[in-house]
Amino acid sequence: MTSPAWPSLLADRVAYRYPQNNPGPAPLSPAVGSGERLLSSGPSGCCKSTLVRILTGLIPHLHHGTLEGTVWLDGLSTRDAPLWQLVERAGYIVFGALGGLLGALTLAALRRAGAFAYLAEQR
Repeated sequence: MTSPAWPSLLADRVAYRYPQNNPGPAPLSPAVGSGERLLSSGPSGCCKSTLVRILTGLIPHLHHGTLEGTVWLDGLSTRDAPLWQLVERAGYIVFGALGGLLGALTLAALRRAGAFAYLAEQR
């Protein structure tokens, strides 16, 4: 009997409050398997970038607020592992910064290409 495969990214009740005491993302518990991708999309100000920074370990290493919950990247705690180990395992692309390059691609085209696994977030 084999042991179950653990997700490459596992978050348990992750929430964040900015240093100015402003609320960030509400508690979430996403899991992303090996080879899958995660797309964070929504209107301006809905905490997309904050969520991605939490899941990649940039929060709490580079941004300081109040982080609740636990995030694991390939078995490493994002709180405890050095940032250089985390960036070897996860990263993100900001579409706005690449507007001309990726702006013409639609989400449907990206999905057909197998580029992302989708996380549906209800606010």
